[in-house]
Amino acid sequence: MNIPRKVSTRTWRALGLSLLLGAGLGCRQEAGAHVSPTQVGVARTQKESDMNLQIATNVDTSDGHVIVHVTWKNTSETDTYLFSPWQLFRDNLMEGSLLEISQAGQEVDFLGAMVKRRATEEKDLVRLAPGQNLQAQQDITTQYRFATGTHVYSVIYSAFVQVNSPEKYMTVQSPPATFTLMR
Repeated sequence: MNIPRKVSTRTWRALGLSLLLGAGLGCRQEAGAHVSPTQVGVARTQKESDMNLQIATNVDTSDGHVIVHVTWKNTSETDTYLFSPWQLFRDNLMEGSLLEISQAGQEVDFLGAMVKRRATEEKDLVRLAPGQNLQAQQDITTQYRFATGTHVYSVIYSAFVQVNSPEKYMTVQSPPATFTLMR
């Protein structure tokens, strides 16, 4: 499999959460489950041929914690592949910045570990079949530098996915999901 050598920071961030999702840690897969298009943060993403992927990103800030929920849904008639297993959520620690979080237009610093990864191999791909859902959640409260006080934040999740063949890749992105955090 050929993987592009020059990859942007945004793409690596996108790749990270798709790795978590693909690995299935902290995730559950549900065939045929419905993702409501009226749900906050749900977007029908870019199309390439007959590939169609929905990503929903929601944030829960109960008890002062920031819990990010991500749902993927393959709405096409074609398999989509998520990259697995380099960056995993382990014991509430993220190995690499997986999300773009901003407050008042300024990027919020990622505080977790940045891990160097080996080259991608075919075994690193996890299939998301047509109609299949994959869900994950992560407490990111200690992984980003959230300011004290009451602030409104925006979070975007991007994913670098393989479509139908080793030569077709694309980046898909959720719309921004906003949340208010009081610390």
